[in-house]
Amino acid sequence: MAKAKIICLFTILLTSKIFGQAKFLDSLKNWISEHPAIDSQYIQTLHRISYPLSEKDDKQSFSYYERVSHLSDSLNFTYGKSLAQINLGILLYNSANFEASNNAFFKAIDYAEACNSKRLKAVS
Repeated sequence: MAKAKIICLFTILLTSKIFGQAKFLDSLKNWISEHPAIDSQYIQTLHRISYPLSEKDDKQSFSYYERVSHLSDSLNFTYGKSLAQINLGILLYNSANFEASNNAFFKAIDYAEACNSKRLKAVS
């Protein structure tokens, strides 16, 4: 009986890890589709989608990075520019382009300092 409980618990934990991330990303994508106003929250949500995708799907993550970068530039949203450079640094690091990755992280630090965000500076 105890063995069956352990197996059941293990199965529940395993499936929550496998399917947990997709629900999170789906809810963010749903939020984007329901809130078409391009503002700082929209850009931060795009970043929240791009960041976890960098571990699974580089192409899709890069697509979201481009949107974050373009929208941040068009709105002159310095915080978003820093987020975009962090995403770019991660993507370049994952592709073993370390020099370009470092440059992106240093740009992220510069943007973080410009908008006085210690948290972004620390993450960069």
